Amino acid sequence: MLDYLDKPVTIVKEIAKAYRCSDKVILDYLDCIPKGEDYDGLMGEDLRILKEDNALDKSICNSYVIYPSGLKKIKRYLEKRGYKLALENPKEALLIK
Repeated sequence: MLDYLDKPVTIVKEIAKAYRCSDKVILDYLDCIPKGEDYDGLMGEDLRILKEDNALDKSICNSYVIYPSGLKKIKRYLEKRGYKLALENPKEALLIK
């Protein structure tokens, strides 16, 4: 999990990596859940803060941050579609669950 404005968040790229699915699968689902409550799209100054606080790649030009409530919904959505958590490191798996 990352930290954004003192809230735990994750980004689409990390969820896709954990479930070995494409970003598009997750982004399509994000269109169906409430923005602001479950996730936010970051650009500009907000994105700069996220990257600075979490030492993320500076070349990222926009990003979605997923809050814990959204992560639970995405996890259920992916698992219903047959995607399984595919991390080799058990500690990483605990962060996603």
